Amino acid sequence: MADLTQDVPSSENYAGVHGTTLARLGLLDEARAVSARLESEPDPDGDNYWARGYIAAVLGERDEAVRLIRLGFDNGRNFNLSIHWDPTFEDMWGYGPWDALMAPR
Repeated sequence: MADLTQDVPSSENYAGVHGTTLARLGLLDEARAVSARLESEPDPDGDNYWARGYIAAVLGERDEAVRLIRLGFDNGRNFNLSIHWDPTFEDMWGYGPWDALMAPR
């Protein structure tokens, strides 16, 4: 099988979508490799955390998804209301730490 983690553009948004797609296809190691690559890159605006949070959510790693999305916010990622209806986070709703993170401030 082809190595689907190679030649992925460095855009955090693209890499996040790529990683979540790999996870949805059941290619868990490959999805984790995309997340690890993002982790190794500079993240001046919190977008890498955000993309890795998407991947963690699809992998079912709830605590990690909450931690990463929170780090994204803490590092400058602007809140995006689409997170409330994004199917990536469908299984996160009703999970206390996620609901607390998403609560109105």
